[in-house]
Amino acid sequence: MLSTVNYATGFLPPLEEISRFLRERAVLLYVDGTQSVGALRFDVRRVRPAMLCVDAYKWMMSPNGAGFVYVDAKLREQLTPTVVGWRSDAGWRKVGSLNHGVPVFAEAAEKFEGGMIPFPSLYAMGAVVDLLLETGPDAIEEKVLELAAKTREMLTGLGAEVNADASQIITARFSDRDAAELAVKLKRTGILVSARHGRLRVSSHFYNNESDIEMLRAALSQ
Repeated sequence: MLSTVNYATGFLPPLEEISRFLRERAVLLYVDGTQSVGALRFDVRRVRPAMLCVDAYKWMMSPNGAGFVYVDAKLREQLTPTVVGWRSDAGWRKVGSLNHGVPVFAEAAEKFEGGMIPFPSLYAMGAVVDLLLETGPDAIEEKVLELAAKTREMLTGLGAEVNADASQIITARFSDRDAAELAVKLKRTGILVSARHGRLRVSSHFYNNESDIEMLRAALSQ
């Protein structure tokens, strides 16, 4: 089990290489894309994970409760659903003649959906997906990484130890400053960052700009 980007350090693991290594040894790879999908591109055809899950409240800017899971076609044939609801049967859409016997599972990943799904959250996530596709995944990733690089450069200039990963999560450690205390003080000025394991975490998305970085620099300088 791996995250596409580590939430506390910004580490970006070489997932394609790891996935290939594991497939050669018949080991399943479960990927959590919550920390990057929506900001960085993720291609299941290249990484080929057995499973990919994404909680969309983060980089996909969706309400809590929205998210999705991808299950590889071969794995779907082997996995038995652990929760069975009325949507588990392949013919659940035929509401006029629902199956009242043992469920006949669909080949699609929807066979793992038990119970009712949170429609309001999913409608909102659908609108975000439309926005991301309209803006363009390539353009979003390029903008996000450009801002991340400028933020790392700025933090390094202030004397911080900064992660060198090519990810959109920037983490910095100041030798003489407590990260949690810094995050609290910055919040009072309207700048929202996080403190994780002694590091200050800055997460720039495509709606941010260079003036946001300058505001952060000015606040940290004080």
